[in-house]
Amino acid sequence: MTECSHEDAPILQKMLDMANRYALRGDRRQALDLLWKVLRHSRSGPHAQSAKQSIMTISQSYESEGARHMAVHLLEKLLHV
Repeated sequence: MTECSHEDAPILQKMLDMANRYALRGDRRQALDLLWKVLRHSRSGPHAQSAKQSIMTISQSYESEGARHMAVHLLEKLLHV
């Protein structure tokens, strides 16, 4: 799937907003789950770009904590989206 239909845009935005709230609370697992779902429904366009940026930010947080393997895993997974 490429970009979402106009009708799906509010749903994807809601999912991004929820993911960002999870990430802010430190619940990266829930955030990542929602972000990957957004990317399954929208692989290009603004929602996809926001999801990718959020995943890269979470990857950076893992790296900062010394969890290099997880950080790299997320980036590699992004390469296949």
